[in-house]
Amino acid sequence: MAEILLVEDHNDIRAVLQLALETRGHRVRAYADGESALRAIESWWPDVAILDSGLPGMSGLEVGQAIVERTGERERVFMALFTGSDTHELRQCSREAGFVLFVCKPISVNDFCNQVDQLSSESH
Repeated sequence: MAEILLVEDHNDIRAVLQLALETRGHRVRAYADGESALRAIESWWPDVAILDSGLPGMSGLEVGQAIVERTGERERVFMALFTGSDTHELRQCSREAGFVLFVCKPISVNDFCNQVDQLSSESH
């Protein structure tokens, strides 16, 4: 299964998603903010990054852009933007930043995990 970076500032949502993804066999490293997540990928590289759009400090889009900038010669990270704000502008910005999945809250955890499983299989 995949190495997953999960960045979500709401503790309950982060815990539920982490548990659901780990139950499916993924290895998940979860963080509440972008700065912590970016420090973590200095020594570990995920297959999939799930980023909340409304993080404290820096947005999920900014974290995604930083991941793309750090990619260099490494494998591509498949990125999913997780948001409560479904606007055309945000969808456009996410595509331009390299996100391959745009997910609006509220979600079905099972459906979301199925989408992540699909990204995981594409990353290998």
